Amino acid sequence: MDDEEITWTELPKAAIFDMTKKEKEIFCSVLEKAKLPYGCAANISRYVHTKERTIWGYKSHDAHFLLHYLLQFAVKKTLKPEVAVPLIRLGAFLRSLWSKVIDLTDLNRLEKEIIEILCHFEMIFPTTFFEIMIHLLVHLCKEIELGGPAHLRCMWPIERYLCKLKSYVRNRSKPEGSIAEGYLAEECLTFCSRFLNNDAVPKFECCPQKVEYPIGTRRNKDGKPVHLTKSQWIACHRYILFNCGNKDVENLIEEHRALIDSHPISKKIKDIPKELELLAMGPNRAAKKFTGYID
Repeated sequence: MDDEEITWTELPKAAIFDMTKKEKEIFCSVLEKAKLPYGCAANISRYVHTKERTIWGYKSHDAHFLLHYLLQFAVKKTLKPEVAVPLIRLGAFLRSLWSKVIDLTDLNRLEKEIIEILCHFEMIFPTTFFEIMIHLLVHLCKEIELGGPAHLRCMWPIERYLCKLKSYVRNRSKPEGSIAEGYLAEECLTFCSRFLNNDAVPKFECCPQKVEYPIGTRRNKDGKPVHLTKSQWIACHRYILFNCGNKDVENLIEEHRALIDSHPISKKIKDIPKELELLAMGPNRAAKKFTGYID
């Protein structure tokens, strides 16, 4: 035993895809501080725990959005290039598959590309990483060729609507009757609100996301604060600011004040048109902070 030479193999301290505590904090902070358009995805920051350096509790659609858009930004500064590049290519591959219009000639290129990406993964990750879901990526191109674009066959809209129907259940012993009663009540409230006033929005409905403008009118880039209201005179002056053209706003306000002073019944405040009185108050000089913004 003494005569034989003993060779020692030094194992690396960490795998190539491991991250330090600092890198994990950066990875979590990127996902936590991401600002997404309204209605694009769920609030992913709720599932990110920066202190514990973990991400848990997210749903399948959140994982879908992470793979498509956010993962490539999070791994760019936290993983080595030989690990980050295949993950970024995987996100680009998935975005190409979920595009609304797909050229059939691109499917052959995408099929070769995903095989190359998985080969890179085999050189990085251990064997236990390659389960059936990883192997499924190879067959997605063929599935699109046979069944059409993937976004037309996803189950997330149906699952969200089923979750809405389940929220109608009040009597757990008779869920079907509760769903039918809740659905009918919502339809009746919606019909009544539209019948009474075209501009009325039921309390259970969200703010309208799309505004229709008449043909020939100039559209202003004017958004709305989320779940907050403004006083009427602030809205009037916002309209002035966006529609006064080259006219000075202060001069326009002075004109409104002079018009009120010259009103024949200016002493009777109640007889002055409400819009004119509000405009004469001048713009609000105090800044307001809103929790969200809808364009």
